[in-house]
Amino acid sequence: MDAQETQIEEYTLELKEHQLKINGRLHTIRELDGTDRAKYLNSVSSRVKVNNQGKPVGMTTFEGLETSLLKLCLYDGDELVPEKVMSKWPASLLGKFFDIASDLSGLNEAAKKRMQEESKND
Repeated sequence: MDAQETQIEEYTLELKEHQLKINGRLHTIRELDGTDRAKYLNSVSSRVKVNNQGKPVGMTTFEGLETSLLKLCLYDGDELVPEKVMSKWPASLLGKFFDIASDLSGLNEAAKKRMQEESKND
């Protein structure tokens, strides 16, 4: 590529999806849009314990952590699955679905990047 050629990246505004069956019923985990991602991140940030220097040192509670994400992106048909329903599901499934949802919405990447930046500032 010479100096005058420009690499153009192309994107789509379609939300990514991951389909799965739960007890034989088709469900979909959808990527969060910007508004729902902000809602989720705000709910997580309210759980973070910080030390005297303002650095994160832990969580105040893990209760509902996985379902607080899934209630924004796990669909049964066109309807979001209610958090009170999911909270009765096996923890192993909630963990798997949480990981899928986190990956789809780039939440794991954001967390890694934030941790890298914080370690540079130490």
